[in-house]
Amino acid sequence: MNNRSIIITLIVSLSVICVSLIVGMIILMNKDISFKLGFNLGSWKLELVDTIEEDGNNISNLDFNLYSTDVEIKESNTNNLKIEYYSNKEKDKVIKKENDKITIDEAENKIICVGICNSRKKVIVYVPSTYIGSYDIKTSSGDIKSSIDMIENEVNITSTSGDVNLKDTTNVNISTTSGSINIGNTNKANLYAISGDIKVKGKVNSADIKTTSGDIVVNEINKYLNFYTVSGSININTLNILDDSSISTTSGDIAIINNASNCYIEFSSISGDRRINKSDRKSDMILKVNTISGDISVN
Repeated sequence: MNNRSIIITLIVSLSVICVSLIVGMIILMNKDISFKLGFNLGSWKLELVDTIEEDGNNISNLDFNLYSTDVEIKESNTNNLKIEYYSNKEKDKVIKKENDKITIDEAENKIICVGICNSRKKVIVYVPSTYIGSYDIKTSSGDIKSSIDMIENEVNITSTSGDVNLKDTTNVNISTTSGSINIGNTNKANLYAISGDIKVKGKVNSADIKTTSGDIVVNEINKYLNFYTVSGSININTLNILDDSSISTTSGDIAIINNASNCYIEFSSISGDRRINKSDRKSDMILKVNTISGDISVN
């Protein structure tokens, strides 16, 4: 065996030992974690493994703590709130009810898999129109999608790489890392993403929206806004603010198609182009628009 082969063998051996030690330490620190090594080539088919059905008027909160599980929220054709939990693991039983709260906590069934794993899960929630409780959903890489309006509910969603798609809401708080955020009409929105895009397709009254490299697109803002992005662009179709507001980017472009409120635009840009066509210096409302190298356009 030549020297090169010996070196490669040593590197591989040391890598295996390091991985084993790290996994071992994690297991020791987390006794509730299951561990699987190698290949997990079980069934890819999702099966209904857990479910619950309750009168929607008796539930005030849905609290989900998930990993790569997708969540679909649909309308129930009865007054009952029903949750279905699908998995390709027969022993997944995670739905619990405590008083007026229903929880799904996948942290209780943590699994570390080294190799090829096919753990797949999905949650479908059937919600009656009478449900006025809140949604608290946390997920790592699962997508969250709702086909119903949530205008009577407080909505709090945290995701790492999963996309979030909602229809109309009233109060919504969404935070993602690389997942995109899409919502309809809302009264108050707090939206945050690092590299994902954020889009408000309808009207929003008050909005606090921040991204790092993702774009921000808003159809109509009617009261107050505080938008910030580093390299992403900001596009507002209709601006109609009632309170002083601000927009700030580093290198992203800022475009306001229609300054319907005719507010005063107080702008600052170092190297970007500036085209301010509609701004009333006598207006009581001020919109501060700041960018370093991005262009500014207001019509």
